[in-house]
Amino acid sequence: MESIFTISVFGNLSDVFKDIESRIRSNGGTFSGNLDSGKFSGKTEGVVIEGKYQVLGNRIIVRITRKPFLLPASAIEAEIRQYFRETADSLQIASNGVKV
Repeated sequence: MESIFTISVFGNLSDVFKDIESRIRSNGGTFSGNLDSGKFSGKTEGVVIEGKYQVLGNRIIVRITRKPFLLPASAIEAEIRQYFRETADSLQIASNGVKV
């Protein structure tokens, strides 16, 4: 079952996505896409997570398309939101720059 949530980003989306891609890849995941849409995968707690994203203005709609049954979608969402928090800090986006 898919899990869907939205993250609002205020700042340069290109810079945000470059940083997110770097963070995902440095943790052994994959990321492909552009400023309109794409997909990603990664491992958490030793299991594969996959998802897609779509950009609508300053909102990023994230869909988790594959996850283990016993791993709550809320835990995956929290981890993805943490990536965006760390990116906001790294890029020194104002505290309201990423609404997570």
